[in-house]
This record gives sequence, structure tokens and C-alpha cells, in this order.
Amino acid sequence: MALILLDVDRLKDINDQHGHDCGSDALVRVARAIEASKRASDEASRWGGDEFAVLLDGGDEAAALRTAEAITRQLAATPMPHPSIILTVTMGIAAGVPATGHNDLFARADEALYAGKRGGRNQVQTRRL
Repeated sequence: MALILLDVDRLKDINDQHGHDCGSDALVRVARAIEASKRASDEASRWGGDEFAVLLDGGDEAAALRTAEAITRQLAATPMPHPSIILTVTMGIAAGVPATGHNDLFARADEALYAGKRGGRNQVQTRRL
């Protein structure tokens, strides 16, 4: 199985500079990009304020990377109405069979996500179990 944790880059800046309606629009665009990119058997949800999760049951790292690339393409194809906003996301992927439970999968995906954020955002990082 594989898990993608996705963080909307600089959502707070979008809210602060352009208002919460624009921030809400960004979240909707990300949700639509995820929906258009995931397999029908995958589960997706909003995890927190600016985070989403996609669980690929039966998926591997390659499937998760394909999904992440598709999300990035979808976002690039639907620019925000305000030309100064470039909507990007950072994604962390964990793949494998959890040895001690699904918390392992989440912890590794979260670790990958934060590595991507520290690395400059707008990227995908992976971790294997």
C-alpha cells in the first residue's frame, strides 16, 4: 500500500494577501486535482487545514509517484484567477507493508512531506517502509 500526504504550499500567504475566499478556492482546486488524478479505488480526504491524504490500497511507490505527478499536472493546467498566485503542493509518499501498523505508513509519509518542505516546497519526496 502507499500513502501520499500533500500540503498546499504557502496557503497562509494566499489567505493573508488575497483573502480567505481565494484560499478556499485554492483548497477546492487541490481537491479537484486529487480527485481527477487518483484511481477509483484510492481514498482521498482533507487531513487538516492545508493538508490532504491519498491512500492507495494495493498501490506501490510507482503508482503513488504517477498519482503525485498527475496532481502536479492538474494544478498547473488550472491556474488561479489572480495571476500572482502560483498554486503548488509538496507531497510525501510512503510505500510498503507496515510492519507494526498503519502508523508506520503515516509517519514515513509525514517524514517525507516535511523533507520536501525543508527542501524548498513544490516537490515530491518518498520513503519506503
